[in-house]
Amino acid sequence: MLSIILPRAQKPEECWLQLASDHLGVSRPDLQNYLAHGDNIYLANCTHILQNIASVHFIHWCGDTTTLPKALELVSNFNIQNTLPTLQHNFCLEWNRFANMGRIIATDLIIS
Repeated sequence: MLSIILPRAQKPEECWLQLASDHLGVSRPDLQNYLAHGDNIYLANCTHILQNIASVHFIHWCGDTTTLPKALELVSNFNIQNTLPTLQHNFCLEWNRFANMGRIIATDLIIS
């Protein structure tokens, strides 16, 4: 829920900064840097939700089939070109892990 709520805050205040820092697992200076330049906070958030979705939906399946696409839709409305290269790299690594998990599960379903 925080992945969907945090990016929609109008003006980050102390409470928001603490929640976002804890939720994303980043230091306060890193979070401040994300906020100061482009859409970094959005990409960090999207990467974080991919990590969570992968663990919930692929490792410990729960939820319906509409949860994943809707969650990704809600957190991916930003301009990737306005983000730090390190965040882009982290997102690509997580996306590839996510895609590989999906292929493994699909292969297992076909074989069974």
